[in-house]
Amino acid sequence: MKQEKISANSVISNWNEICSELYEVLKYVDKEAINKIPESFLKMIERDRKKEYIKEIDLDKPIEEWELSREARGMLAYIFVNYWTTEEEKVIIFKKFNNDIRKSESIKQNEYSSKEFKNVETVNKPKTEDLQIKKYKKNNFIENIAIKIKHFIEKILKNNRR
Repeated sequence: MKQEKISANSVISNWNEICSELYEVLKYVDKEAINKIPESFLKMIERDRKKEYIKEIDLDKPIEEWELSREARGMLAYIFVNYWTTEEEKVIIFKKFNNDIRKSESIKQNEYSSKEFKNVETVNKPKTEDLQIKKYKKNNFIENIAIKIKHFIEKILKNNRR
């Protein structure tokens, strides 16, 4: 099965559907687990979901067979790691995650040996006088969450591309 690439734009453009899918899944999660998720995060999901977009969840099927978007699966992974795992479980998850990244990078290095990069032109570093200071707008809380989610999903996708 070919895996589609998820970009920040796809997350932003599908945000309401993603929230709808998360809302449907979270309806079946026990109250103790729900209470571990920040109330502001839950309110955001409730507020941003498309009420007319309902994704049926078949609890008789394993989660892998649920018809959820890749973005919603990524958000569930984010919730799981950040709110439902113990510190010991997080260590195990991140060790596996880092190991998977190393394996993936090793495969890429073997596929694209240095021979293929011999003709690559090097880029000169800019002189310090050519650099300009730019003023950046500070993101609000929701934008920061969206950025963190985007980065998390991109990391998940890099691992899943193997």
